[in-house]
Amino acid sequence: MAHSLKKLLLEIEDVKTTAQRRLQIGNMLAKMGDSRSGVGVKHGVPDIVWLPVTPGGKIKIARHWQPDAPGEEEKLIHIGPYDVEPFYIGKYLITYAQYQTFVEAANGYDNLTWWQAMPEPYQRQKLGKQQTKQPNNPRDTISWYQSVAFSRWLNDRLHGLELPHPAGKGQLQLGNNAQIRLPTEWEWQWAAQNGAETRPYPWGERKTGHANTIESGLKQATAVGLYPQGAAACGALDMAGNLMEWCANDKANPEIIDVSSTASKVLRGGDWGYSLENANCTYCDDEEPSGLDALNGFRLIIGQIKANE
Repeated sequence: MAHSLKKLLLEIEDVKTTAQRRLQIGNMLAKMGDSRSGVGVKHGVPDIVWLPVTPGGKIKIARHWQPDAPGEEEKLIHIGPYDVEPFYIGKYLITYAQYQTFVEAANGYDNLTWWQAMPEPYQRQKLGKQQTKQPNNPRDTISWYQSVAFSRWLNDRLHGLELPHPAGKGQLQLGNNAQIRLPTEWEWQWAAQNGAETRPYPWGERKTGHANTIESGLKQATAVGLYPQGAAACGALDMAGNLMEWCANDKANPEIIDVSSTASKVLRGGDWGYSLENANCTYCDDEEPSGLDALNGFRLIIGQIKANE
């Protein structure tokens, strides 16, 4: 079994491995019981690999729109600057198995604690049907509210967890000076572009075969982490392609991070249904926070406490 796993992981390291073969490998890993760190659950708690993103710095959010119709021009605007403090980011998007732990926990999804201050119609919002129901696939068809509720629950489950400060400034402790939450748009972009390096894509320059976008021809999400050659500098995988990723802030006014708001929230990173051009580090989309879309998922960070999330 260990030999088979090693062989499969070596295969996905090869950029020449086809998208169809990567999909097959993801399914094989699921059947084997995907034992990669950060993909599953340990002792009833999602097992997340936290990667340091450092140093911090100043960033202007870059928002890139592709034309929707002939004659329209591409747009690139900058908003900010924003200060980014060093933080930790999840290596993978939250998987189906990890989210199900929250759904099935006695003190999980049905506990109103995790939905406080959200609009009442969306407290304990009915879950959408997972489109690709493999335990190691990212949890898709998930709303912003449902993503925040999960982050609150996990923050409580891991209360007191200590990690070395990414910049060597003592410790980060959950419940004290840090929390598990969605990344802000500027934190997400900072991690994706490797800070001041401002990479066009998480791996560098534009190249095919580094992410699950429409060019793969799969027309579905794959298991997390099947494109290791597409890793960001911090080591985070699938920051381009597979699923779009919810960010904490409003689209219209990035300063607003408020769970009581129904304003449209930011999505970043591209997905399997759109082209590679829509998976760069500056492409920005948005959706209502209650939206349930098969193209949307989320990953979490450990960072400074944001009181309104």
